[in-house]
Amino acid sequence: MKIIALGSGHGGIIEGQYVTPGKRYYGLHGGKQIQLAEGAFNRYVLYGVIAQLHLRGVKVANITPEDEDISLRARVMRVNALCRKYGKNNVYYMSIHHNSFTSDSVFGTEIFTSLGETGSDPIAEFIGERFVKRFGKTNFRMNNVNSKEYSKDANYQVLRNTYCRASLMEWGFMSNTYDRTRIIDKTQDEVIFLTDVLEEIYQME
Repeated sequence: MKIIALGSGHGGIIEGQYVTPGKRYYGLHGGKQIQLAEGAFNRYVLYGVIAQLHLRGVKVANITPEDEDISLRARVMRVNALCRKYGKNNVYYMSIHHNSFTSDSVFGTEIFTSLGETGSDPIAEFIGERFVKRFGKTNFRMNNVNSKEYSKDANYQVLRNTYCRASLMEWGFMSNTYDRTRIIDKTQDEVIFLTDVLEEIYQME
């Protein structure tokens, strides 16, 4: 690869207000009432990964540098502009997210690629393998639908319409007590894992 493109899902916080409706967790954590805004936390992780990749000499582009909630169409256009500049086979795009559900019982990290068999699948499978090796299979929501073991198909615009190989990663559920602890109290685990695996992807031909 010649460049890694990274985006953070949803918007951030502007003048104390989270700009994306929903996409947050209200509740207790560590005995305190908190509001966990997904888009803001996505950015927190994103900035950490970008800083670490830069330290390692990996060329990386942030396609969502603003705190505004950038439209899906604009995100796709920004990634595809990099594809035109560097060649689509030289760009890898990842969108960073944290999940949520109506029940506390659902947990685990997931990785998604576009529908069907595509060039994105082997890299997503590689990421899943690396995750399970480091954190264990119980922390990963495996694919039990088709032949892919780790990655799941999704008709997301940022996966469907980008020219390059791409994935969307949901690092656990904010609504689950165990995952929420991983997300808030062990953020560095996520940052270092994503840095390590994206560095390996960057070194791929």
